Amino acid sequence: MYKVKIYSVGKTKEPWLQDVLAEYEMRLSSTLSIEWILCKTTEQLEHALEKHGKAPTWFIVLWRNLVGPVRIIG
Repeated sequence: MYKVKIYSVGKTKEPWLQDVLAEYEMRLSSTLSIEWILCKTTEQLEHALEKHGKAPTWFIVLWRNLVGPVRIIG
């Protein structure tokens, strides 16, 4: 089973989006373990990502007009 951590700044407030996320988590639960890490600020997000250490890691970045994989090598 793969483990996926999803980092997010702020909570999802829209009920329809919460329902969609819960549905996809349920559908993927047989192959993925999903953990949500919610940060209050961008600075907290950066700090949380730094905790991963020096190992090569893949991040999916969802930021305004940028969507795509970013490889971080410490």
